[in-house]
Amino acid sequence: MFSRLLRSLIKRLVRFGPTRVNNFTYSIYGVWLYDKWEDATFRFCATGAYGFFYSDWLSRIEKCTFIDIGANLGLYSLLAAKNPAVHKIYAFEPQPEIYNSLTINLGKNQANRVTAFPHAISNTTEESELQIKEGHSGAATLRDHVVSEKTFVKRIKISKVDHSFLDEKIIIDSEEKICIKIDTEGHEEQVLRELMKTKFWRNVTNIFYEVDERYIDQQKILHLLQEHGFSIIYKNGEQPHYDLMLERKSIQETSSA
Repeated sequence: MFSRLLRSLIKRLVRFGPTRVNNFTYSIYGVWLYDKWEDATFRFCATGAYGFFYSDWLSRIEKCTFIDIGANLGLYSLLAAKNPAVHKIYAFEPQPEIYNSLTINLGKNQANRVTAFPHAISNTTEESELQIKEGHSGAATLRDHVVSEKTFVKRIKISKVDHSFLDEKIIIDSEEKICIKIDTEGHEEQVLRELMKTKFWRNVTNIFYEVDERYIDQQKILHLLQEHGFSIIYKNGEQPHYDLMLERKSIQETSSA
């Protein structure tokens, strides 16, 4: 009850401005964000539009490493950094302008345990075109087909990395649990298949990812994850656009990709 009242108060403050200080806004999630009010993703992060299941879960998770794929402004990396049990955090964001905001946010919140990379994760390592949606940085996409929305008015070159880069940069203890968030606007299957090639895949116990059935074959992805021992423990939203949390009970449960 107290938590709901506190969030309601913070949401009012965010909306009307008293928590804006020196080009930063104090989000309802409890982190500072560099102002980008023209961006829908920023507004969602500032006002609590993503709900509180995952933010609350991150605050309670026990010792683990957190990998934030499609980190955008870094909301979930910042929240993971507030939990001392999450001792390593890796954030991937390929949009140069948004990556710059991410690094500013990490510095403002003194999130020193977060290592940020200006790359997308994919099955190839060459540069690719990222399609940008005007006013909504979180909708940028690497989808292979050309998206039809008229608001996708810009394309930029971004850097991609594969499992070899991940194995080089992500260092964990042999029995360390890994929790992963994926928000890649239709590139989820490619990301997952590349993760499955890594040396640390056997340690992944939780995956939280965004589903948009207009752009991905969700049943194919779900079957793939179930083959690796994962099952759904939470769903937020309804078809065609929703979030899923999957869990694997043991880090020993693996199968070939």
